[in-house]
Amino acid sequence: MQHQQQGLRHQDVILCRRVDLAAPNLRVQRIYAFVTQSKLLVRRLAERISATHLRLRADNPDYGSEEFALEQALEIWEVKAVFTTHLRPPSTMEERLTRLERQVEELLTRLSEQED
Repeated sequence: MQHQQQGLRHQDVILCRRVDLAAPNLRVQRIYAFVTQSKLLVRRLAERISATHLRLRADNPDYGSEEFALEQALEIWEVKAVFTTHLRPPSTMEERLTRLERQVEELLTRLSEQED
């Protein structure tokens, strides 16, 4: 999944699937939303410390990792999709388009040379 590698950014919208608390099958490096009595944590599962404790980390490097006890979770949701407005800057896209145009021109030149 693309979002699992690129991470989340501020104001991204996430689409999640509820995890069964009776048998949570949580996988390392996946992103989850943990609902507790006092907050909503959206974090990447960095490590399973034990059957009842996890090490979570935010994709934002300004936030460190933290230990999380599964008993704190009222609900757990696995992030399945991300909707974002964070796109590559236009200059990057323009550079890519220019490079592709150049490659097409080179291919056309090669084809015309083979026809002669």
